[in-house]
Amino acid sequence: MTPVNKAIADALQQGDAARARLLVRKAVSGVRGEERDRVEASIRSSARSRQPIQIGGSAPSQDERMRFLRWARTNLPAEKYQMILRSDRNYRRTANRANIRIGD
Repeated sequence: MTPVNKAIADALQQGDAARARLLVRKAVSGVRGEERDRVEASIRSSARSRQPIQIGGSAPSQDERMRFLRWARTNLPAEKYQMILRSDRNYRRTANRANIRIGD
């Protein structure tokens, strides 16, 4: 699943929900039952672990993410904070539009 998951995460990074949906659809086409569940779980897990905000090298919980954004707003230059915020929002919104649930 690694090449497929990477392609999906790349589409999410680029804000291309249609491409991400298409890649997900291709990945699960013809797959049934428990195997389909595993493929979908792999996609969700990969998308979550590749999200822009990483704390200690792993995807943060919703609470950790919010605390980090509060910290960033206070401690980083405004343009850096805005860049992080835009990247995070774009990725999350695109994942949501592609029906890939990455949040808590």
